[in-house]
Amino acid sequence: MARVLLLLRSDNLRLPLSRILRRAGHEVASARTAEEAQRTLATAHFDAVLSEVDPPGELTGAELCERARHSGCRTRFFLVVEGPHPRLLPRRENTGLVLVPFPPDAAELLRLLAERNPEAG
Repeated sequence: MARVLLLLRSDNLRLPLSRILRRAGHEVASARTAEEAQRTLATAHFDAVLSEVDPPGELTGAELCERARHSGCRTRFFLVVEGPHPRLLPRRENTGLVLVPFPPDAAELLRLLAERNPEAG
């Protein structure tokens, strides 16, 4: 199963998703800010990060992904989005971001986590 890092400000989203992921056998950790997530990714392996587009902190979810990629991190990044986000399209192509509609569908999220990470080789 996957190790998942959640970067979601709302307890109403983070807590139920955490329970669903754990029940499905995934290991779940949370970060309160994008900078905390960045530090966590630098010191521990995660298979996936589920973040908001604009999480708490100075970095956006896309910037966090770009910095992780620049440092060699191959973790899959899922961004929870509301509506279209054309500004993310170039970043999706360059970093492999996966956009997840808000609110995230638990079955779809579990399906995405089960897919093989193409970046992992």
